[in-house]
Formats: sequence, structure tokens, C-alpha cells
Amino acid sequence: MKSEHTLITSIPSIAARLRATDDTDGTLAEISLDICVLFEADRLTVYRVSEDRTLLVSKVKTGLNSFEDLKLPMSAEYSIAGYVALNRRLVNIRDVYDVDELNSHDPPVYFFRAVDRSTGYRTRQVLAAPVFDGADSGEVIGVAQLINTLSGNPFQKSAEERVVELCKALAAGFRQPQKTRQLGTKTKYDHLVIDGVITAAELELAIRLARGRGVNIEQVLKDELKVTDSALGLALSKFFGLPYEPFDPDRAKPTALLRKLKRTFVASQAWLPIAEDDQGMVIVTTDPERVISSRIVSQVFPRKKAAYRVCSNSEFAATVEHFYRLEGAPASVDTIIKRMDQDTSEPRSVVVEEKSDPDSATVQLVNKIIVEAHQMRASDIHVEPRQGGAKSKVRFRIDGSLVDYTDIPASHHAQVVARLKIMADLDIASKREPQDGKIAFKQFVPSLDIELRVATLPTVGGKEDVVMRILTAGRPVPLEQLGLSRHNLQLLKSLISKPYGLFLVCGPTGSGKTTTLHSVLGHINTPETKIWTAEDPVEITHESLRQVQINPRVDLTFARAMRAFLRADPDVIMVGEMRDKETAAIGIEASLTGHRVLATIHTNSAPESIVRLLDMGMDPFNFSDALLGIMAQRLAKRLCAKCKKPHVATQEEIRLMLAEYNQDLKDADRFKTDPRSAFEAAYAEWAGNHAYDKGQFILYEPAGCDACRGTGYSGRVALHELLAVTDAIKKNIQEHARVAEVLLTAVNEGMRTLKQDGMEKVLQGVMDMRAVRAVCIT
Repeated sequence: MKSEHTLITSIPSIAARLRATDDTDGTLAEISLDICVLFEADRLTVYRVSEDRTLLVSKVKTGLNSFEDLKLPMSAEYSIAGYVALNRRLVNIRDVYDVDELNSHDPPVYFFRAVDRSTGYRTRQVLAAPVFDGADSGEVIGVAQLINTLSGNPFQKSAEERVVELCKALAAGFRQPQKTRQLGTKTKYDHLVIDGVITAAELELAIRLARGRGVNIEQVLKDELKVTDSALGLALSKFFGLPYEPFDPDRAKPTALLRKLKRTFVASQAWLPIAEDDQGMVIVTTDPERVISSRIVSQVFPRKKAAYRVCSNSEFAATVEHFYRLEGAPASVDTIIKRMDQDTSEPRSVVVEEKSDPDSATVQLVNKIIVEAHQMRASDIHVEPRQGGAKSKVRFRIDGSLVDYTDIPASHHAQVVARLKIMADLDIASKREPQDGKIAFKQFVPSLDIELRVATLPTVGGKEDVVMRILTAGRPVPLEQLGLSRHNLQLLKSLISKPYGLFLVCGPTGSGKTTTLHSVLGHINTPETKIWTAEDPVEITHESLRQVQINPRVDLTFARAMRAFLRADPDVIMVGEMRDKETAAIGIEASLTGHRVLATIHTNSAPESIVRLLDMGMDPFNFSDALLGIMAQRLAKRLCAKCKKPHVATQEEIRLMLAEYNQDLKDADRFKTDPRSAFEAAYAEWAGNHAYDKGQFILYEPAGCDACRGTGYSGRVALHELLAVTDAIKKNIQEHARVAEVLLTAVNEGMRTLKQDGMEKVLQGVMDMRAVRAVCIT
């Protein structure tokens, strides 16, 4: 029987009802039938994207004032709604059982027929559209899905237009303040509030901080609110209705079960078998709903019954580390060096045998150095001989700074260098010329899948330095994990989704340019896209990418590779570096002939990159037509989450920070017109985004603990400056504008400079001003 309420006859009426309510779910339940009548549809389902962006959640009314969550994985493989959310576009399907129609979409749509089989309901027509947070370029926060027309005919074009308007109304309703429900079902951490561990306001703050920093909410809950793993585990247990499995450092390793599972697979899939008994195989996971719905466990272990347990992210990581801990690395470097001094079987002036004995002290020492460098998050390893008989020094570059690791007796230096050359397949007899190579470390320590780029350099006294760069193990980092602000992330996705044009990433050596470009490639790499890359060296590999290693010895340069790519039917071309006029000219030509071109360039800022390429002799009109955008970036030190010290910032501190933040904006139009109002508007934006209760700002400073080796910093965070090419920027390019003029145009159109991006991260508690100033020009 239909409930008594005013009949909804138009989209504006729906919008008005949703804006006027503090119970969006209840109101939607009341008017859903009227919406179906309005669209002449049989069913309506409205989904919201979960806070961790892994699920689509729809509220199903189960009583007078109670609701139950219907949850779907946010995956295109399991629902059309998931496809719409991930691809950010409307779909109107005439017949979901017509495979040809589904494949005509790009990418193809997949309909999960098992739902119809299990329910007996026959789905035919589907009209679904994304709900955006704000404008169409905003974040997807939900999906509206209509199923089956009453007439049996396809949904008309007018229905598509109306469902877009419906989604705008839903977005407004989603943003309305909602009354608190007795049972928290918005997030899987609501039981922390129900159990009195934290307050509702603290949970909302943690969600906001996690979004702003681009990190998992559990990290914020633990670091900022000091929530324990056991409290997180119990909250997850109540949410999922599964037992909580805490980390046990004494747990025996289930060797037989782990034989099929590589560490990288386990880490990416977030499930792990920890034991097996008469009841079946015990699986611990951080997201049982996703794992169970994917049926991946039954595919890997088809004949085993699984019993699921839940745990926090950090406990899962600890269990993975406990089971897959590295083997073959001796306990102490000093012990190994002492063995080398006592071992007379290894001649100290000659080469180590090519098929090295794994029990050899030299082999163990080299393995130990590399393993511990990786464990200490080092980016580079330096092996440096000293003059005379002084000991050679081994140093690691950690978070951008070199730190001493150990000393090696001078008598063993040649053995260590020879061993590294063998691992990198270099000429061990050649000591008078530089050599470059690569080590696939998994060949030597199977439990650690990393690669190292090796460079040897002859130094005075007939000795050799060795420098090794630890490379990521072959897989690109998702765009969402690069540390981009929400605005920059949305803008970047918009720029790289264009069918052709030139996109550049700039910054000094070691600022993460290659990592960013490969993240972009990972985002746009689809089965329908042909991607060619020219790199020196190839550091990160992808499936289906055609990657070419530059080799100047055979005249295989960046320019020559690019000319070859243009004859190889490319959709996307990536160039490791635009270092000369010829390479830049070919890149611009390729982007003007229907290709997407990605490249790096060694400049300090996005505006400087434009001037640099013009100074190379690029045609300003072709260049302005080709260029999509430029992103500058730096890597700055991140505060140690375990020991950083908070303090309430004084008004004077915030005033000085805001003055420094606005320094790049002093010539902007809004500051020239009314500097006081512009300053106050900037402060209001800070307060709205970062201030706590009573308008207070919390800043953090380094302290020092064992986890960060007493430095107060652990890891690095990326700062970004993303310049999108607009008509005004194109005019600057065509007029050969100076760097200052391009910068002024960019900030007038909303670009945030490197320092400003860093200061936003200071307000988020990720870093301090000292780290920002260390990498940004003041």
C-alpha cells in the first residue's frame, strides 16, 4: 500500500524534498515508487560509495525506522552500477542479455547474470548514472539505477536527461546533514563510536583527514586518535559479523597453504590462509565482503572449505611479514665481516667465482646490505672506497639524506665490487671505465622481489665506487596513492583522459617523475590502447606495454625511438626525458597527429617548463595547441607518525604561514583588487578545511623515536604543482611570455604552487614547514 505523502511529479519536486530532509534514506524510501512512476520504470536503486571506496551501498528498508545495507563490490565485473561508478558515465542498455550491445561500450559492460538466476527476476533494460559530488568533474559519491521500463521498450533520450537531473538532486540530498541513527551503518568503523572508543565527531574528523591526505582511515585512527588494533579489530568483527583474529607473533607458518601464494598477490588481495584444521582452512582478511564476493579463495583452493576471520590493516601486514619474512640474511654485518677476516679460502685480490657459494661470506654480506637497505626504505646504496688502507664506507640514502650503514675493511672492497658486478652482469675485469647494469635480486634472494640499477665508477687509486638505485618491483602505483590533493587528482584524470595532446612531468632527479608517469600509464592502460615507451632505464613494467630501453651505443636515442613509434600504430607514447630539441619537436608533432604523448623534463616548475621548451626552438603555436598540462613535483620528508608532536598553533603562527602561502598570489587579480578580502577568504578556506573545534589549528613537529632512527621523519610525501593549459596559458605561450607572466596567469586560474601544496599538507599533519622549505624555493 502506498504511503500517504504528496505525489512527486517532477525532478525539482524530488530535489526540494531531499534538500528539506535530515533523513535522506527514509525520504528516498518514501518517494522511490513515485520516481519509478516518473520514469515509467519497474525498479529504482540508489547506491552510495562507501567511505573506503570499495563498496556500493544501498539502504533497504526493513522496518518502520530501520534499514539494512545492500552492498556490492565497486567493480565493473560484478555490477553495472560498479561500471558506472568506475567509468564516471551514464549507461543506457536496451537488453543486458545482448552480448553484442554490452561489448559495444568502451570498455565493455559486464552483466552478472547470477543475480537474476538466484532471484528469479528478469532484468532487461538498465539506465544508470553516476552521482557527482558537485560538478561533473567531482568525485563519484553514488549511482542511481533504474531497471526495466513498464512498456518493455528501451529508456528514451529524455529519460537519460532526467536521470542526470535526478543525480544532481541526490547529490544535494547526500550533502545534507543527517540525523544520527541508533545503529551506525555508514562505515565499518561506526562501532568504535557505539562502543565509546571515540566520539562521532572524532570519526568524522578522521574520515575527513584520511580523504585529505589520501591515506587509509585506519592509519588516521591509529596515529591521530590512538585507537588500538584490538579496538579496530573488534569494531570490524561487529560490522562484518565475523570473529576477530589478532596478530600472533608465535603463529606457525602454514607452509603447505602458502606454497601457491606469492607475497605480492597476498598483499594486493588482502587475504591470507593462516591455519587448517578439521573445520577447514582459516582465512584472515581486512575486507571479507570483497574477498567472499570475488570467489578468489575458491579459485585458488577449489577443494577446501574456508572459514573467515577479520583483522585490521596493520595486523594483516604484520602477519604477512611474519609468514614471508626474508630468509638468508645473516643476523649481523659485523659477524659476516669477522667471518671474512677469518676465511682464508677466498682470495682477496681476485674475482669471486661466477657461480657463487651461497654460504660465502662475501655473498652473504652483499645480500645483507641490499636486504637491510630495502627494509630501511633506502632509495640508494653507496659503496665508497677510501684512500690508503682506510675502510670503505657503505651509506644509504633514506628520505633524501645519506646515512652511514657500515664500514668494510679495505681488503674486502674488491670482493664486494666483484660480487655486485657478477649480479649485475657487468664486466668484472674492466676497472677503468664506468659501467651500468641491473640486478634482479629475486634470483639471489627469492623472498625479496626488487630490482637495482647499478652504476660503477673508477676513482683515484685504481678503486671503484658502486652506486645502486633500488627500483620498485615492477608495478605502477595507483594514481590515488600518489598523494595528490583531491583537486589535482580530478584535474589530472581529466587531462590524461583526452584523446591526444602532450602532458609533461617536471622536477629534479629523484623527485618521482618516472613513478608518476607510470601511474598515469597504469590508469590509461586498457586492452584497446597501444602504448609505446622509450626509457633509460626501464624501471617499472606493465602488462601489454611495449617498452624500449634506450641504448646510445647503437644510436638508439629517444628521438630515434619516437620516430620508430610513429610507424608502430601507437595510441600513447611515453618518453623518459625530453632532453633535446629533436625529441621535443617529435613529441609535439606526435601529439598534434592524434596521439597522447607523456614525457619528463628537468625543470624546476611548471611555468619554467613552458619557457624552456620555447627556448629550445619549439614553434609557439604548435606547442600551445599540443600541450595539455604540466605537473611539477618534489619529494619532501614526512613526519614520523609514531612520534610526531602536536601543538595548538597560535594566531601569529597561522598569520605568518598564511602570509607565506599568499606570497605567490600577491600579483594575482583578486589580491590586487582587494588584498584584505582575499587574505580573509584564504583564511576562511583554511579554517573550513583544516581547523578543529573553536577554530584551532593543530600543527606537528618532529620528535624522534626508534622507528625513525631519532630523526623525527619517516618516508617522503609528494608535493605537486599542476598547470592545466587554458586559453589564457595558450596566449602566454604564443606571445613567448616570461616565467613570471605564465605563473601569474596560472595562479589566477586556480593553480596551486609547490609550496602551497606543501603547506596544505602541513595543515593536514603530514609534514612540517622545515621539510616544505627544504625542497621549495622561498
